[in-house]
Amino acid sequence: GRARRDEVLEEAKATLKQLLDGYSRRLREVQRGLAIALGAAEPEKRCIICGWEAVRAVNGASLCQRHSEAFERLRKSLGEVSSRLGVRPAEALKTLSSRRGSAGRWIVEVAQASMKHEGLRRSLLGS
Repeated sequence: GRARRDEVLEEAKATLKQLLDGYSRRLREVQRGLAIALGAAEPEKRCIICGWEAVRAVNGASLCQRHSEAFERLRKSLGEVSSRLGVRPAEALKTLSSRRGSAGRWIVEVAQASMKHEGLRRSLLGS
C-alpha cells in the first residue's frame, strides 16, 4: 500500500543523504591532501621522519601514514627479529637502524628515528 511506498521513499532518501555526506567528507579530505601536496596549505603536524602530513602521534612522535604503518609492523615483529638475531629487542632495534638492506626502507627509517626519539623507542620496546 501507500504507507509502504512512503517508507521505501524515506529509507531511500536517508541512504542517499548518508552516501552524499560520506562523499562530501572524503572530497574535503582529498582537497586538503592535494592542497598540502601542492604547497597551497600546511599540514597541522608533520612526520618527524619525512616531513609529510602526520596522521598519528606515538608517544610524542608524529608519524605519516607510511611511517605509522611501518611502526606497527616493526612493533609487532621486533620480538621475533630479536629472537632470530639472538639479542635483546633494544639491540635488534639498533641493528635494524644501521642496516639498510636488512629491512624495508620505512622500517629502517622508523628504527633510526627511534634511536633519536625516546618516546618512539619506548613504544617499540613496550616499556
